[in-house]
Amino acid sequence: MGVPAIRLIALDLDGTLLTPERKLSRRSIEALRMAQSSGLTVCLASGRAVSTIRPFANEAGVVGPMVSANGAYLLNAEGKEILHRGLAPHVIQWLLEFAQERSVHVNHYLREGITMSQESQWGDLYRQRVASDQAPVPVGEINRQDATKILYIGAEAEMDVLESEVRGMIHPDWATIVRSEAEYLEFLPSGISKGWGLMKLAEHLGIAQEETAALGDYSNDLEMIQWAGFAGAMGNALEEVKAEADVIVSDNRSDGAAEFIDLVLQRVPSC
Repeated sequence: MGVPAIRLIALDLDGTLLTPERKLSRRSIEALRMAQSSGLTVCLASGRAVSTIRPFANEAGVVGPMVSANGAYLLNAEGKEILHRGLAPHVIQWLLEFAQERSVHVNHYLREGITMSQESQWGDLYRQRVASDQAPVPVGEINRQDATKILYIGAEAEMDVLESEVRGMIHPDWATIVRSEAEYLEFLPSGISKGWGLMKLAEHLGIAQEETAALGDYSNDLEMIQWAGFAGAMGNALEEVKAEADVIVSDNRSDGAAEFIDLVLQRVPSC
C-alpha cells in the first residue's frame, strides 16, 4: 500500500509562512502558487482574524479556505462561513473584568473584526505585527456578549504569571487557553484548536485525515500538527512542536515553508 496522496495543506502564518519581518518571501509566494496550480487545496491557518489573513492570500494569489482565530472561525474558498464558535457570554464577562482589574490590554475578536480595549504600547505592537495599514483595528466599547476569542497582550513574564493564575481559575468547559506568541495569552471556546478547525474543514471538503498536511511553529499549532496526516515543524519551532512532526524544515528566515510545500507536492497526484 502506497503513501496517501495529499489534497489539503494547512499553513500557519506568523513564525511559519511569514518571515521574521512578517512578510511573504518571493520563494514562498512561488511555492504557494505552484501548490495551488498543482491542484492542492491551500489553507492559511492562523490565530489572526480573517481581515489580517486575507492580505497575504491576496498577495500570493491563493484562493482557498481559511482557519482563523485558532480554529474558531472557518471560511470556504469563496469567503463564506463554514463554521463559527464563540465564547459563552459569562466567560467573556469574566475575562474582561479580570483584565480590567489587572490593567491588561485586551483584543476582542468577532468573526472578521477586532476591537481593542484601549490604546497602549501593546496595541501598537499588535498593529505593527498585523500591518495595520492593511487592516486597521478600532478602539472602542467591547461587546460583552459576543466574542470568537479574547486575547490578552503584555510582557512575556506578565503573561506567564497570568496564564498560571487563570488556568487555576477557569474551568476547561469555559475556555481553551493557549499561547500563540510570547506576549499573547488567548482564550478560545472550549475544545477549539487549529487541529479541531482543520478536522472540521477536512470533513466539510470530504478530505480524509491522511490526505492532509500541516506546518507550524508554536504552541497554538500543536494540535494541528498532531492531527494532520503529514506534519511539519519549522526549524524555529518550539521543541514540543518539533517532537510531534514528521519532518523538520528550515526556519522562517530560510524559507522553511516553501521547503515543506515542495515535500508535499511530491505527494500530490497531479505532480
